[in-house]
Amino acid sequence: MDSPDNSRTAISISEAARRGYASRVTIQKAVKSGRVSLHSADAKVKSIQISELDRVFGARGQVDRVGIAVSSKTMQGVGRQNSSENKPLPTQVDLLTQERDQLKAELARERDNAAWLKGQVEATQRQLTDERGRSWWQRTFGGSK
Repeated sequence: MDSPDNSRTAISISEAARRGYASRVTIQKAVKSGRVSLHSADAKVKSIQISELDRVFGARGQVDRVGIAVSSKTMQGVGRQNSSENKPLPTQVDLLTQERDQLKAELARERDNAAWLKGQVEATQRQLTDERGRSWWQRTFGGSK
């Protein structure tokens, strides 16, 4: 790194992921797409300015209870939901349960139909006569089919 000040304002991609800005892969995709620029003091060390990370991913990410990095932009809307929005949930749950049951019944019908069709094909194949010609051995030396 260039100077002691640069080491405090620039960090590696892995360090940014550890600090909770975003996952390493997400940061690498942002670099590749040009949303975040890399700075390199020498050919080996590439770093990202913390201000760049704050601009793209919001203020330093927070880590939730299970240890998954969550950006501050995601956290802004949490807890602001109106309780009236939650009232239709039981109705939606009932509708989704009915739809799931209908889909399960339809799936069972289709599986039965596929099994029946497979049985029909196998029965038809058993009824077909063997129309292969006699082998050269049977034609030469005779013999029954």
